[in-house]
Amino acid sequence: MIPVPPGVRVLLATRPVDFRKGAHGLAALAAVEFAALFDGLDWTRVQPLRRIPQPTAAA
Repeated sequence: MIPVPPGVRVLLATRPVDFRKGAHGLAALAAVEFAALFDGLDWTRVQPLRRIPQPTAAA
């Protein structure tokens, strides 16, 4: 097993990737693929986080 120091990002490919594109090209490809994951999501139906009510009296 290869130890990975804290703070190191590990990227995994789900398809074959052309590494000749360089770091910027691969980052752009990753951004496009990541955005494609959320294309079918209806953002109007995503509910906002609800706050947990704070107790008003001591229990």
